[in-house]
Amino acid sequence: MSNTDNDAFTANSTDPMRYFSVRQYFIDTQLPQMFCDDKPIPIERKQHQLLLYFCQRPDTIVSRDQIIDDINKGAVISDNAVNKMIASLRQLLGDNPKQPEFIKTIPRQGYSFIAPVEVCDSIKKPLEIKNKTNLIVAALLLVVALLITVVMTRDDNPSQPQNIKLVPLTRNSGVEFAPYMSPDGRFLAYTRNEPTNKVAQLWLKDLQNDNTEHLLSNLATSTEIAWSALGDRLIYTDYPNQTCQFNQIKIKEGQPQPSTAISDCKARYVPQLIFADDDQSLYFVSRVIGYESMQIFRMNLQDNTRQLINQPALAGAGNYGIDISNDGSKLLILSSNADFQTTLYQLDRKTNELSTKGKWQRLLNRAIWHHDNESIVHTSNQYSHELLQSDVWGEKLGTIASTSNRVAENYRRHPNGKDFYFTSFMMNNDNVVINLNDNSNKRNFNSAVYDKLPAFGINVEQWFFASKRSGITQIYSASEPDQQLKQLTNYDEEPSLSSLDVSPNGQRLLALGIKQVTLMTIDGEKIRSITVPSGLVLAAHWLSDNQIAVSAIDNDQPQLFMYQLDTGSLTTADSRWQAAFASPSGNRRFYIDRANDNVFEWDKQTKSFVDLAIDLEFVYGSGLNIKATETALIYGKKVDESRELIRVNLETKQTKVLGQWLYVAGFDVLEQSLVLSYEYSRTGDIVVTAF
Repeated sequence: MSNTDNDAFTANSTDPMRYFSVRQYFIDTQLPQMFCDDKPIPIERKQHQLLLYFCQRPDTIVSRDQIIDDINKGAVISDNAVNKMIASLRQLLGDNPKQPEFIKTIPRQGYSFIAPVEVCDSIKKPLEIKNKTNLIVAALLLVVALLITVVMTRDDNPSQPQNIKLVPLTRNSGVEFAPYMSPDGRFLAYTRNEPTNKVAQLWLKDLQNDNTEHLLSNLATSTEIAWSALGDRLIYTDYPNQTCQFNQIKIKEGQPQPSTAISDCKARYVPQLIFADDDQSLYFVSRVIGYESMQIFRMNLQDNTRQLINQPALAGAGNYGIDISNDGSKLLILSSNADFQTTLYQLDRKTNELSTKGKWQRLLNRAIWHHDNESIVHTSNQYSHELLQSDVWGEKLGTIASTSNRVAENYRRHPNGKDFYFTSFMMNNDNVVINLNDNSNKRNFNSAVYDKLPAFGINVEQWFFASKRSGITQIYSASEPDQQLKQLTNYDEEPSLSSLDVSPNGQRLLALGIKQVTLMTIDGEKIRSITVPSGLVLAAHWLSDNQIAVSAIDNDQPQLFMYQLDTGSLTTADSRWQAAFASPSGNRRFYIDRANDNVFEWDKQTKSFVDLAIDLEFVYGSGLNIKATETALIYGKKVDESRELIRVNLETKQTKVLGQWLYVAGFDVLEQSLVLSYEYSRTGDIVVTAF
């Protein structure tokens, strides 16, 4: 902590009853932080609320319903929402649920905070609460202080919804994605994803007939759905043999009929589709090949002919988002520029006039019209826990819903004209370190939240990763010998991290974001940022202690840059290459061909490139989808929703499958060790607001 921070803390430390002392921690009742050994530890807002709630009720059984009502304001996120909150708080406190010192689970009743609680006027002078009366008085004072804080910080906008509840529409295992309710509100179509058994299915739930569910179709992967205006048929995408096609299911007398194929999508990927023109046409977003920008088509459902609509010029991700207003007069279009920033456009469907509205300095992944046909609904970022309402210029009007889980980008308007529904979910990833000699593994430092992007330090005893264990994703270092975990960053909003990499000397860390690469020490001190001229950063990797390879996509093509630390210069590499990486020591260097994704090694003796006969199925995952040791390459191959990791011996060229894992969110290798993050479970439900 800086001297300035210390001065600010001292000035406030005499506030009466400001702190709770709980074992080694001092919890600040006014700011979302706590102290241990005089060091501040930031706390995520919901964690802070729950911790104060427990401190005010020591040795008292608190039910799950009480936590939902008092902390989540009645929002029911999923069956595991409270479990996640408790697990996250236990992780923050370092509490072992099998031998708890803070939070004890009371079977079939709830939880009890068993740690001794004292109130303090500073983090140095605990004042014991000698009887229950004093504790109640302290709790009341804290409640009053918290209420005053809420009133002082409340949005004065009268349109800001208050006391919003979220009601589950589904309660199945796995996660239900792509929800779409029929216009009459009777049916809910959605896809069900069971990652542990690789099932993707399209389901139909009758919300007015005892919630009867119908399995409509098995899917190659999750899909997109569109309902007709009369609710008598739905169209969905599927990808058999990795080829997109449009299928249709008709509803007769409340019963779904067998699925029939309509046509080939003539696209690699279709992220959105909407019925239009009295169900005679279909608007859809399409990416035809590779990195090509997305564009919007209208298909005549009578003869399956299609044409491009009036839309902005293509750049970056292209025109990737659409929605038709409730009154049918306006088409919302999200468009990306070359720097992957978003502009909102409005197409008048009667005059075909295209007008420019708001701009966002980030990629706004999705937006839909509000019921009022004037404002829009979106999330604050790609990992958002909030659903927001803004005007078309991007000015925030209020928060529609706030959840303890992540809001999936599939939110929609409810047919009742006031509510919204979406998937609220949590992907549970842990890091596992695997010994490649005997396939033994260990799972250290893991939490009940999303741990991802692991990267080895100079040896297997130190590694780095990103995690949401403190609410907002932060970067952590982990030391195996002393089992120490250290938070390196203090992001105040969700960062867009996609990979981490450690320099050959083990002294510096690269954190890859959407637009730039952050260079920091392994203690988390920022050194500088590396920004590409234009486009989206795909990967960054150390080639030596003084050189970094940065891959970006610009004008639909991947491009390789080289950054020199000593001069601070960023130069364009040979156009033949799209990516470069090196072994941990930097002694072996590899390049990926731009034309066909083949892997080559630079031979220092012959000063030539050697084709390794490895053709990558996909180059970029969480950073690069390939890593090197001094003797081998390890790369990923997609198998349904899983990734199979394959090891290629650089001397013998022999290959070996190391294993198959679900939704791998980053991996790294040293000579005989592999660390990776993969999904071991998933929870989430479709929920609806209840205004």
